[in-house]
Amino acid sequence: FTTELSSELAMIGNELLKGKSFIKYFKETGDLVSFIPIKNKISGSVVASIIIMTNSAYIKNQLFNAKINILISIILLAIVFLFTYREIISRHEAENLAHHSKQILDSQESLIFITNGKKMLEANRALLDYLGYQSLDDFFKEHDCICDLFEDEPGKNYLQAEMGGESWISYIIATDISSKVKITNTKGKTKVFKVDH
Repeated sequence: FTTELSSELAMIGNELLKGKSFIKYFKETGDLVSFIPIKNKISGSVVASIIIMTNSAYIKNQLFNAKINILISIILLAIVFLFTYREIISRHEAENLAHHSKQILDSQESLIFITNGKKMLEANRALLDYLGYQSLDDFFKEHDCICDLFEDEPGKNYLQAEMGGESWISYIIATDISSKVKITNTKGKTKVFKVDH
């Protein structure tokens, strides 16, 4: 052994006898060595030690892998953020478009509604005012379809929920002619309307 190595080993032995764990880097070999003393519980003296050697190339490789993993995580987070941001912007634009469409719908004096034939999907302010409802939600508390309000009258060919075995909306589309419908609102006022599609 060289004097330098002997003195290093003596220093390591002294530190272990003190009962302290420590890590030492050896330049010559590129090893990082962890020293862990094992004490006797009764006497408190060091009876053995655990030595864990790790080559610095391994540590550098692990650090490189950790940096790559962090970089990949940052890229994935950026992609998630971008898609989330685009979704928020798209939703905001859709809400603005729906709001503007509703404003245009409400500005019309004619009674206008959008339906799938079974349920009223949208109605303008003029229709809700005539029917006597504050909102579409209020309408839905009592009805699903505008056709719930269609009234029959003997001798008149007013539109009904079912016309010739098909739904009223299918009948209107198939005949491609204007139909008339009789509706009484919540205040008892009855009117006959021309229905176009």
